[in-house]
Amino acid sequence: MEWTREKRYLPYEKWDVKTLLELQSQAARSDYQLHYHIRPTSGLLNDPNGFSYYNGRWQVFYQAYPFGAVHGLKSWVHLTSSDLVHWENLGEAVYPDTPPDWRPDQPCPLPATIGSGATGGSADPIETA
Repeated sequence: MEWTREKRYLPYEKWDVKTLLELQSQAARSDYQLHYHIRPTSGLLNDPNGFSYYNGRWQVFYQAYPFGAVHGLKSWVHLTSSDLVHWENLGEAVYPDTPPDWRPDQPCPLPATIGSGATGGSADPIETA
């Protein structure tokens, strides 16, 4: 499959469910699938972050692109563990749901050196005095 910029930034709701389920099934059957580390159900795992211990459980988040092992429109997935070996996937914690998230041609509302939003553009600027 050729990964054009348009395809990589297609809003999640424009992908059909059958495609995502097939990718998840393919990943689950893979001989190369990890069984003792955090892993995506399909696609790309990027930038594990927010590793912390809260209310008796370990927490970690990562950027995910579920439709392929390429960088594209990302969400943030939340996982928890009681023992750092077995992880429970709590699903998407931050979803790319605004045009600056899924339209790379939209200007970022904040200076690039500060960053923005969870996936590249959804944060509103904060006015400071």
